[in-house]
Amino acid sequence: MQRDAAGAAGVAALRGRVLRLTGPTMSLATLADAVTEYDPVRRWRLEQLRKAGYSPWDAFVLSGRADVDLHTAIDLVLNHCPVATAVRILI
Repeated sequence: MQRDAAGAAGVAALRGRVLRLTGPTMSLATLADAVTEYDPVRRWRLEQLRKAGYSPWDAFVLSGRADVDLHTAIDLVLNHCPVATAVRILI
């Protein structure tokens, strides 16, 4: 359970940092384009997670984490695990 709380706190902290860095007017799509512009692997991971059904924000966060196995993330959702639960499992 501590891992779940730590993961949720980490995602919330990341959202706060992104908002401070980009301001409230930059869209997630614009941010994702800027972050993945020179990182084709992260862009590909982001696209695969979106195709699997993850929200734009969850896909953005998961795509940047080296400790998250892409195939596991996709398999969880394809096997009917709710996205919110899958994110908690992965983070």
